[in-house]
Formats: sequence, structure tokens, C-alpha cells
Amino acid sequence: MKITLTQYLKGFTVLRGGLAAIPFILPLIHLVDGYFSEDDRLYPPLGPIQPLAIAGTITLLLVTILVAYEVCGSIARIRGSVSLMLTLAALVCFVSLFPLYSKYVRVIPNRVLGTEVHVSIGSTRTEFAQKYFSDKSDEEKLHIRGTEEEQIRKLWTDDSVWKGRAALCLAYTLMACFFLSVVCVSAYRHALQEATSVKTVEA
Repeated sequence: MKITLTQYLKGFTVLRGGLAAIPFILPLIHLVDGYFSEDDRLYPPLGPIQPLAIAGTITLLLVTILVAYEVCGSIARIRGSVSLMLTLAALVCFVSLFPLYSKYVRVIPNRVLGTEVHVSIGSTRTEFAQKYFSDKSDEEKLHIRGTEEEQIRKLWTDDSVWKGRAALCLAYTLMACFFLSVVCVSAYRHALQEATSVKTVEA
């Protein structure tokens, strides 16, 4: 039995709706809070491509809701293993963020303002960085040169910076989409049960 899109959306009860909203709310808060904020606690710091990356993540989340509806409606029975596999996939993506953050994200304290700046860097140093800062750590280089995008590009190659940011964005977005998929499957299953109950009563 396949339910309508409206019935499916009604399956997002208060709890499921709240869980489904989390992947949308976190990057939006990150974007609104200070605009172009470099704080990586809600979304990876991606420099000037941050707004575009967040828009892409939200778009894929919306697509995930519709894809989940179509996929769930095309299979005869939604097995519990589906939710388990999606949950494991979300966990794998979440865990993969730790080594990515360790490799590509640096936190630079601003002792004057008492704040911290979170920036994403590359994995390969430029000739300029190797020549003048070969004995300096990443944090020391950024403290000396500054955390502006222009300075980051002087210290790390463009390719390595883009690869690092792409990896961070991809891991975060996949984690969010898999997490949302788990909620969507639960919502579809709930809506299907409600629709089946109503049909049984009417019969």
C-alpha cells in the first residue's frame, strides 16, 4: 500500500518533525549568526564558499525527503534493517569528520577580543610557506599572517584547500542526509500504519 505525499508529511509528528528539522536548523543558525561565521561547531568552516555550501546541503536535505518517500513507496515492506543501515551510514560519516577536522581545520585564538577564529586550510604548503615558515606550525603561520582567505591561499596550495573543503562539506552533508533518511523512513512507516488503520476501520 502506497500513501500520498500529504499522508507521508503528516507522519512527521512533533518528535519526528523536531528531529527532521535539526539538519536544516544547524547550518542556518551558523549562517545567520554573524554571517560568514567561521565557527565550526554547527557547520564546517569553508571560507567564502560557505553560503553556497549551506544552500547545497539544504537543497539535498529537501531532495532526501522526497527520495525517501518515493523509495519507501516502491518497496513492498520496509524492513528494520533499512533504518539500521542508514543509521550506520550516518555514524560512519560523523566519525569521518574527526580526522578531516584534525587535518583541515585550525582554531586561531584572538587574545585581544577573547574569541576564536575557525578556518579550513589545505594539506600542501606553498613554496612561499616552505621558504619562510618551514619551522612554524599551522597555527603559528596563521597567527603571523592572519586568517583572511588571501593569506590562507598564500600558505597552502589552491588544490589542497579545495579538496579539504570539499571533503568536509561532503562528509557533513552525507551525515545530515543519512540522519534525515532515518527519520523519513520512520515517518513513512508511521503514516503507513495510520493509513492502514483508517482503511481497516472503514472496511
